[in-house]
Amino acid sequence: MKILSGVLILLLLSIASIQCGKLTSSNQSNSDLPSNPSPVFTHHLTNLNNIKGIVPLGAVSDNTIAEKTYFFCKYDANGNPIKVPLYAPVDMKLVSMAYRISQNQDQYLLFFQVSKEVKIRLDHIDSPIQQIKDVGPSSPAPKDDTKTSKPKKELTFKAGDLIGYTNGTNVGVWDFGVSNTTIENQFVNMDRYRNSKIDFEELHADCPYNYFADSLRSQYEALFALQTGVPYKGATCRSASRDVKGALSGAWYLDKDPYGDFREVLAIAADFNGEIRIAGLGNNDLIVSPNPSPATNPDDVKVNDEICYEGSGGGNFAYFKVLSNTQVNVAYGTGGCPASFPKTNTQIYVR
Repeated sequence: MKILSGVLILLLLSIASIQCGKLTSSNQSNSDLPSNPSPVFTHHLTNLNNIKGIVPLGAVSDNTIAEKTYFFCKYDANGNPIKVPLYAPVDMKLVSMAYRISQNQDQYLLFFQVSKEVKIRLDHIDSPIQQIKDVGPSSPAPKDDTKTSKPKKELTFKAGDLIGYTNGTNVGVWDFGVSNTTIENQFVNMDRYRNSKIDFEELHADCPYNYFADSLRSQYEALFALQTGVPYKGATCRSASRDVKGALSGAWYLDKDPYGDFREVLAIAADFNGEIRIAGLGNNDLIVSPNPSPATNPDDVKVNDEICYEGSGGGNFAYFKVLSNTQVNVAYGTGGCPASFPKTNTQIYVR
């Protein structure tokens, strides 16, 4: 089968935000935390009045399937993203952090332990409270370096405490994620994720909004959005895995040094409205518009099928031959889709 559709555009996603109050220092280790795989988040994470939309788990972002969610800040009258407060939604402890300069602004990545099993992640936070800055690195890491380290002193927050403020990246986006060691997302090749520290969050990522008290959860769900940040009726929280056994959808790996147009990870999946997003090829995400009619969903492209997706502007194409449950041959090039699978600029990706 072959599909030719529409638009190459750059996906700009990122993350940041929130406000909260009182904290104490602690030398408590994670082993001293209670075992509770189902904690209840009793307080809001941020002021939702200034949030445009929330992109759930499983978005095709950069060159991967997102294991966290994205908050899109609303804009003020001057066209700038509104800075929002960040609060602790539950009692929690700061356990690791990173500080770097990204897009010419301070950005903090913060991890909080809630229980032995559950951890919270916040990223693209530009203005954490001073107590957090004081226990972190004194100077920023090289550009976009997100390697974390333990804080100089652990900080314990009570539910409702202020964590800081943020308007995220230069397009007003910040991330919020939860991992739970009792949760295992299902991938075609489970060993890849079970044996990789890098993919720990992908394996154990869980929908953060399932942890909020009933009275709060629906307010977040009402903001679930397309990848553009526009709320979309019927959007769900999804999973950090978009793999479909015997089909094209999900994450694929080069398993060798990336070069040229082919990056280490290739991700492909459909958004809620039928838009197809492909990341990991060339310099920008390939986006196939659902208008005037949706392209074939990668979930439905099976073993032995061939399909070509063309960016909506016709600038680039990605051609796929699904060889098996764990192998796909990929061609990438400029212009419209060719009549048959190209013989040059191809790579085989695996699960």
